[in-house]
Amino acid sequence: MGKIGFIGLGAMGRPMAGNLAKKGFGLVVHDLRREPVEALVKLGATAGNGPAGVTQASDIVVTMLPDSPDVEAAVLAPGGILDNARPGQLLMDMSTVDPGTTDRLAAAAAKKGVGFVDAPVGRLVQHAIEGKSLFMVGGTGEDVAR
Repeated sequence: MGKIGFIGLGAMGRPMAGNLAKKGFGLVVHDLRREPVEALVKLGATAGNGPAGVTQASDIVVTMLPDSPDVEAAVLAPGGILDNARPGQLLMDMSTVDPGTTDRLAAAAAKKGVGFVDAPVGRLVQHAIEGKSLFMVGGTGEDVAR
């Protein structure tokens, strides 16, 4: 597996990204706050320069953001994830967003030749810390298998 980009290091994202770093995955991270990025760098992650920098340095880009507008801004805004994505990359959104947002993200990713997986997270922060989160995964069979 290639390098994983992780955008959104809040209550759920930080422990999830931390578990990936502890398992030795190549990880590039970004958050609006410095503290969680610095904590993950201490675990071996690399700090990414915003969504664009994370995308450019990663093969798989994960978003774990608070709400639909946040995800749309990171993914669809000029200079964001899709503007910097390469055909063949995979975008995985783990945020809890409305279905219309998911549809827009999937369609925009497809136009760029980027795979898309919708994988909202269930359970609590403690489960994320323990690496026992529940994911409800949707996407093409090929994208989900990746």
